[in-house]
Amino acid sequence: MKVVLKNNDYNVKDIYLIDENKTLSIMFAGTGDLYWIIKNTNINEYDEYSYDSFEITRENYQIYYLFQQVLDDIKSINILDEELDFPPYVETDEERKEYLENIEFDKKRYRFFNMSHYNDLYDEETETITWVSDETAYEVGNVVTIKKLNDKFLIEFKTQPYIEGFDKEDNVLGMMAIRFRNSGSRYNPFNMIFMRLFKNLQSVDDVNDYGHQLHMEEYLYEKNKIRSLLN
Repeated sequence: MKVVLKNNDYNVKDIYLIDENKTLSIMFAGTGDLYWIIKNTNINEYDEYSYDSFEITRENYQIYYLFQQVLDDIKSINILDEELDFPPYVETDEERKEYLENIEFDKKRYRFFNMSHYNDLYDEETETITWVSDETAYEVGNVVTIKKLNDKFLIEFKTQPYIEGFDKEDNVLGMMAIRFRNSGSRYNPFNMIFMRLFKNLQSVDDVNDYGHQLHMEEYLYEKNKIRSLLN
């Protein structure tokens, strides 16, 4: 998988993950929202393009690790990525204990009351993230799922059947887009986790960065891949 970073008009870099005929673009738009777009150059006008997928393996451990963080943060409802710093009014050990218990209680509310559609966003049984695009209505929006399978992440894109009376997704042949609104998302505040991913991706090594250091995880991945071919 190739990783390409390109400066855009908003003083940040768009991310392009390229694997043969497929490109997963992670882009920041002028609307202030984040977009994931999958493009498949092998699709022709006679194909029904309602599903596609993209895999992220340990081949590039920087990317793999950041997606692992997304999964962990949504699973644990870690919305703000900050070391816990107690407010000034929390002074005693008893007060600290109560403060931490309140944080855990708030997390339980997301699950129990399905706040921010949390139980739709994250399936504990299958450990799968599902985000329905904020571009249009929940009933007809494009869907992206993120699931960890052994040593890779499988990212699947799907369209939903159109329902009369709803605004249609503006899908283009060979392309599907997912919108993550930073204002007015049904999943707010979990959009912050995806924006954190985008922010962290700004500093990864791109394909033209010859200073890229090989991670041990990448080495082990390539070693196991060669071993499986020889067996």
